[in-house]
Amino acid sequence: MWLAWIVMAVIAAGVSRRRNPWPAVAILSGIVAMRAAVLIPADMQLLAFAALWVGIGGLIIHKLHSPLTGGLIVASGLCYGWARLVGVAPAIGELPFVAADFLGVVALIVAAIGERNRGSVNRHHTGDTRGGGWVLGRSADRRVHSSGVRLEGLVGQKGQG
Repeated sequence: MWLAWIVMAVIAAGVSRRRNPWPAVAILSGIVAMRAAVLIPADMQLLAFAALWVGIGGLIIHKLHSPLTGGLIVASGLCYGWARLVGVAPAIGELPFVAADFLGVVALIVAAIGERNRGSVNRHHTGDTRGGGWVLGRSADRRVHSSGVRLEGLVGQKGQG
């Protein structure tokens, strides 16, 4: 089973290499870390797995800018906490582990195909004509016209993004 997960993650990273391979690489590193985590005492493994995947999901969301992939990984990680909470031992066919695997596969698929909307980053014009004047900025309501005209709710003043 481990080999299949590693192969899927490597394929996802390879397919996404031109867009953003880092979410798939983060998932691959989590799979490798999870394999090494079997050295943790058995009564703590599910909590360790949950912490590992929630941490990786958070990294994918906040640092790698892939909120859907990261959210799916967080949800997958929480399934390990769910299993621990209800006292289900790791076994093929047990609902928390089926859910964790399903969410993990979907996350790998999303990582491979990429996320169309990167979230709250928008382009807008600063008014500076020396360097083109276009910057990446964040808007409170994420509505910026493609021409750079501010529609409403942008954070900051002209030129501050």
